[in-house]
Amino acid sequence: MAELDHNIVHESLTLLGELLAERRARPLHLVVSGGSALLAAEIVSRTTHDVDVIAMRGEVDGDIVDAYPLPEFLKECAREVAEEKRLRPNWLNAATALLMIDLRRFPADFLADLVERSYGDWLRVSFIGRSGQIYLKFYAAVARSEARDLSDLQALAPDAAETERTARWLVTGEVISTAQVPRLLDLLHKLEHYDLVPRIKALAE
Repeated sequence: MAELDHNIVHESLTLLGELLAERRARPLHLVVSGGSALLAAEIVSRTTHDVDVIAMRGEVDGDIVDAYPLPEFLKECAREVAEEKRLRPNWLNAATALLMIDLRRFPADFLADLVERSYGDWLRVSFIGRSGQIYLKFYAAVARSEARDLSDLQALAPDAAETERTARWLVTGEVISTAQVPRLLDLLHKLEHYDLVPRIKALAE
């Protein structure tokens, strides 16, 4: 099965938009995070396994709505794309939306710099931009042990202010548990923000 790079992501979404237009069910606006969003924003060049849909937006008011489960007609079109492009059957999925914390718990600037793309008249995609990706990757790097989270954070290269803002949110917003604080402090070391370690440690005590 083909991995997704920058071009394949956009080619697959373009085909998906064409199939949705043929069905004329209803226009969709997806909010996408993860590796495909990093590729869309040209932050990383690595490949990814899938397109993570973390939310959908209302076409009239733009409100964030749950993405899981994805509409059945969308999944059917995605399966056609998978067959045509030789992708994994679940190349478009909302599993992350099911596992992630409520998007309303993220700070206001989480959706500040979305990368917007239209794939025809029936599909729009908002890729989470750099600000939102910093929050997501910090959360992921503390919550699980996957090397790509650290490498993605290093590619995002958050400065001291961005890092402190994110670390404070994780601690004071009770996004992470007390048991996870050492992982956060270790992450600050790995990102070479050594001066922040005592401040965040004191904040968590």
